[in-house]
Amino acid sequence: FKPRESLVVAVLVRRLRQIDQGRHARLDRLEASGLAHDLHELTHACIAELCDHVASAPWGAHHVIVASQAMLNPKWRYEAVIDPACFSAMARLERMARALAPVMPDSCYVLRMRMLRDQILHVVARWVHQHGAVTDANAVQYRYMVKHLTAFVTAGLGAQFG
Repeated sequence: FKPRESLVVAVLVRRLRQIDQGRHARLDRLEASGLAHDLHELTHACIAELCDHVASAPWGAHHVIVASQAMLNPKWRYEAVIDPACFSAMARLERMARALAPVMPDSCYVLRMRMLRDQILHVVARWVHQHGAVTDANAVQYRYMVKHLTAFVTAGLGAQFG
């Protein structure tokens, strides 16, 4: 990597670790409350953590756009340059959700989880690109998007296969 790319990776890793810790905390709360078997609650926990950072952290809106661009950069292999530990909560979500779809073929499940990860990031990044940072003036629209992103991802993950 060139110095610029190394800096981008370092900043992404720093932010991804914060988001990952928050996702683990949300999944812990779901398990403690007995809601870990609710697919909607599982997907919402992971989506909401990212979206809360986008809405409240000074770096949130910029992070989601940079992460989306990095994922699509043909010169990078995003998941190869980012420490896998940054995605440990998503891996945990995958294991928890997998238990809710035991008859789904592995190939189908893996593909749907890939779509889930990609869609969460890209939909939020597109919203920020179109609307700017979350403010009091657009917060209702932002929460509406988060609600429907959660519904969309949950439906896709739980849809029939064949």
